Amino acid sequence: MTRKSTWTNADGLVVGFGANIPERQAAGVVKTEGNLKEARLSVTYQSTFGESGAFIRLPKNAVFQTAYLEVGTAWTSSDSGTLSVGHDEADTADVDAILTAQAPAALLAGAVIVADGALAVGDNADNRGNPTVLTDSYDDATQGVKVFFTKANNFTAGTATLVVQYA
Repeated sequence: MTRKSTWTNADGLVVGFGANIPERQAAGVVKTEGNLKEARLSVTYQSTFGESGAFIRLPKNAVFQTAYLEVGTAWTSSDSGTLSVGHDEADTADVDAILTAQAPAALLAGAVIVADGALAVGDNADNRGNPTVLTDSYDDATQGVKVFFTKANNFTAGTATLVVQYA
């Protein structure tokens, strides 16, 4: 958990003020079946988005299989906000390569939104015939590929978990 601001008093006690919100930079990877792995990242409307915000780092030469977004609390926006998921592979950041911009009307509580970006669907409707090998990273070719959220405008509520499957 993270406080908005903290300080340490004279005896070493860390004191914090502001909302106590979940850590927004951590993603977890679990082995699912065979070589297939699954990375998960939970975000809230308060998360830091973009390449420097919450992200999943996939290993170099990972074979992207699919991704989907599990919506917890419905996303609401005061100004036509949208949420998308992209990656920084191939020396460029593509902000909607995995999930194209989704408006609050699609981000309803309990919804599961299957990735529909160019990386996710490739030449087929489901990309199963042509999975993509993620060869390098815009940030650092030795550290793998970042998968990150991008938002347009502002959200006032919402939680979701991004699930990326790769080999």
